Amino acid sequence: MSINNNKQVTNKSGPLVKEMQKRFSEFIKTNADQFDEEDIKRISEDDFFVKRFLISRKRNVDSAFKMMIETLKWIKREDFRRLKPNHFPSEFYTIGVLFDYEPDLEGNFTIYIRVKYILRCGPMVPHAIKWASKFFYDLDVKLQGAFYTVLIDFQGCGVKNAEFEFIWHAINIMRTYLPACLKQILVIDMPKIFKFGWLIVKQLVPESERSILKFISRQQLFDFIDPKNVPEFLGGSCTRPCQGPLMVPKGCPTAIEYGLSKGVPLDQCLKVAKIYEPIIKEQNLYKMVDKDEDFVSRVESELKCRSEGKPLEKSSLTVEQPGQDSLQSV
Repeated sequence: MSINNNKQVTNKSGPLVKEMQKRFSEFIKTNADQFDEEDIKRISEDDFFVKRFLISRKRNVDSAFKMMIETLKWIKREDFRRLKPNHFPSEFYTIGVLFDYEPDLEGNFTIYIRVKYILRCGPMVPHAIKWASKFFYDLDVKLQGAFYTVLIDFQGCGVKNAEFEFIWHAINIMRTYLPACLKQILVIDMPKIFKFGWLIVKQLVPESERSILKFISRQQLFDFIDPKNVPEFLGGSCTRPCQGPLMVPKGCPTAIEYGLSKGVPLDQCLKVAKIYEPIIKEQNLYKMVDKDEDFVSRVESELKCRSEGKPLEKSSLTVEQPGQDSLQSV
């Protein structure tokens, strides 16, 4: 299937793109330190990157220029160009809360958000949001102007998943910093208990553009995507991995290791581990953990042994790396 792409710069937008580029070349004479050198070069060479801000701001040059400047500052501030995927915990990848997948019937790329895996994990929330930001930035670079469809799946959700900050942030990133490529948002099987939180998220989409929001049931999904391109957990037949060790970049730390390295107190790291314990056992993420065992108690005991220099027969803090028989240990 061909990929739906909107990268063409029309005669209508061409002069405005040139005006934006000229204005930027003047702006950086005194503000170059606010941007990455690669992005400065990109503005002069990639007309579509400039055009997308004009599209988002209905060809208002002043508004589009301001939006573009804020985006370039954001890219440098977050240091996305140098931040490696394996900077983040392996759990962020293996759980399968956020991933890109096969195209829909219109040829748009698809991005899935599985709300059942968004839990209130306290001190790790800012780091999860940073990871999601990096995910969207990298994907945007990869897609090079192609449209995409976002699917937000509420299957298996309850009150414990009422954490809309992650969803709010994801939509805000796409609309504020990576505009003009979001084609539609398919909200699948949203329970009534989430409707108030969704009203807050919906405010990110201007009323004139809310036709991109479509609330559908699982049975209606195949009206938008061929079953062969839908993951199995949504009733499709595609076997391309979307969670598990094959999703983990080589060299990722575990969440506990990552949390401790970022100054998150041990007791808070253990609380986060407790929150995610059911998912850890469901996916057998830590292969040496018995599914009937208290994972957090074992981790706490292991960390105590390590601090006292006692030898360990087995390590519970291990995550399988893709394509490897050995395990990475904290």
